[in-house]
Amino acid sequence: MPPELLLLSKEEIVEKFLEARFEVEQLKEKLEWFRRQLFGTKSERFIPSDENQLTLFELQATAEKEAEETTQTISYDRTLKSDRKEKPVRTDLPAHLRREEKRIEPQFDITGKVKIGEEVSEYLQETPGEVYVLRLIRDVYAEKNNPDGGIFTPELPEEVLPKFNISCGMLALLMVRKYVDHQPLYRQIEAYRRNGLLLSDSTVGGWIRAGANLLIPLYDYVKRKIFSATYLMADETGIRVLDRNKKGKTHKGWYWVYHDPLQGLILFEYQPGRDASGPQARLKDFSGYLQTDGYKVYDGFETRKDITLLCCWAHARRYFDQSLKNDQTRSEYVLGQIRLLYAIERSCEEAHITADERQKIRTGESAPVLAGLKNWMNKNMAEVAPKSAIGKAIQYSLARWNKLEVYLKDGNLRIDNNLTENSIRPIALGRKNYLFAGSHESAQRAAMIYTFMSMCKRHDVNPYEWLADILGRINNHPVNRLEDLLPRPWKEMREKISAIKD
Repeated sequence: MPPELLLLSKEEIVEKFLEARFEVEQLKEKLEWFRRQLFGTKSERFIPSDENQLTLFELQATAEKEAEETTQTISYDRTLKSDRKEKPVRTDLPAHLRREEKRIEPQFDITGKVKIGEEVSEYLQETPGEVYVLRLIRDVYAEKNNPDGGIFTPELPEEVLPKFNISCGMLALLMVRKYVDHQPLYRQIEAYRRNGLLLSDSTVGGWIRAGANLLIPLYDYVKRKIFSATYLMADETGIRVLDRNKKGKTHKGWYWVYHDPLQGLILFEYQPGRDASGPQARLKDFSGYLQTDGYKVYDGFETRKDITLLCCWAHARRYFDQSLKNDQTRSEYVLGQIRLLYAIERSCEEAHITADERQKIRTGESAPVLAGLKNWMNKNMAEVAPKSAIGKAIQYSLARWNKLEVYLKDGNLRIDNNLTENSIRPIALGRKNYLFAGSHESAQRAAMIYTFMSMCKRHDVNPYEWLADILGRINNHPVNRLEDLLPRPWKEMREKISAIKD
């Protein structure tokens, strides 16, 4: 026994022992968290440890199935399933792809043989894309009997950018490769070089700036429209930015993301910091529901009577997912209850019911689950160590309980903030490839492009087709009809035109 312990009483030694054991448990929890971040799956989908345990919905389905089986005739298959080998089936290749035929001549002697048919096999093939020059020739005219009457030249078509020797299609491809496929510009430049096209960084960077500048009016329109909504989700994610005032170092800036789930609008905005000044300025005229995670800067909106804060159940669930190793029994119970809440939401989605109908179902089914879960948390909070993983998980939820229950009030509200997190996810992939933005200005340009690329993804719009079309049209498009250029209305208009042609 260490000498310093000999001077302590028995009770003090026991207390020291309990403190040391608690510290060891905390270190184990941290070690497990780091292990999962490095090697484990990031999925938060909860599957009960008892595979034989059924949910309330599964119990009813099982009972119905057993009732049906009592009247069925039992038959046996002589071939065991494990003995059958299913032949793999190849999917048909798309008919619109160009076919290049290559006939394979027989290597055997065909003397005395007659052809009775053909065996055709198809395989996907790809070669590096071809870059070519579009040479536009415009006849220049002048008045025959009036030399001073001026010069007449046809207008350039919309698919090319004036003052730039690049088409809208190629510029759209550069932008989509970088901001959707996460290919940094230097990699794209290197790929062009291998195919004999030499481009400088400054040239390609100038093209990207020109394309982004064309989108500014549409971006400003989205900004005005999204903050006039009555329900917004908000989140933020970091981005490293080169700063001229910090030689050899990068500045950590932030993309603030605002999502209007009812209109399908998404806005990315760059801010140098993560403090409250960014959202406070942007949301100064907003009134309605604001859904966020537990980040403290959003607490400042609690004093606003025109804003109702609601929290995200996905974030609350995450804490209990992380506490499974600390207290599996309690964690699994809470995760199971949250799973019931999500099952109710999923059934509403699949039924395509109205917002009013969804709100009534939540009142009848979700509210009792939440009431029982709150009582359970209050009771168990007194039985766990406050600084343990399960204690922190319970505290997180109880501290935000009123905000976690807000979604019951309106069928238009979502149970979580996952739509916004899904919009942010591509940023993380981009960071791993291009590492940082070249300046604060380029970070904001990227935010603008991410805005439109995220909306294309949200509405299942091909980002290349949308961008190639919009870049050529926006300069001549009426200012009072900018709504038509947004991805969802653009898609709907294309579908109408296609239906008329058919």
